[in-house]
Amino acid sequence: MFKKYIFLVSVLFISLILITAITNDMKPEGKKVSESTGSYDAPPNIEGDPMIFDKTPLCDFDKDGDCDNDDMLYFQSIIGQCKNEDRYDFQADIDGSGCIDSTDEYLLFHKDLDNDGINDAIDNAPGIANPDQKDSDGDGIGDVSDDTFDVHDDS
Repeated sequence: MFKKYIFLVSVLFISLILITAITNDMKPEGKKVSESTGSYDAPPNIEGDPMIFDKTPLCDFDKDGDCDNDDMLYFQSIIGQCKNEDRYDFQADIDGSGCIDSTDEYLLFHKDLDNDGINDAIDNAPGIANPDQKDSDGDGIGDVSDDTFDVHDDS
């Protein structure tokens, strides 16, 4: 009995070590905010709560609320940059390849799976065509795919 207990404790301990190592490896690499503190930029979230969905489009590098020509110009200025290079921006490396390339440009600025004319990076319902982008409850999810939207008129 005692040997089984020791074995189970050992397995749990090793599992905990492996999980910690794996999650540490998965932390994103980004631009350092300060060389002295070594802290990294974090994606913004609503009211500081990390569990609330961030509505900022992935291609909005200047954080002005939309993906526009300024964002495309910034992206084009860093294309070809790879990890450990001064101008590498992990937000632009959307495919996680380690280098900012044409695949990232396609995914950020051109991909439109539902063919509604709205780039998936800013589409509020990327899997369902909704060219009007209607979002009645303002939660960032289009009415066509929002399960909280009441489609029945009770009046």
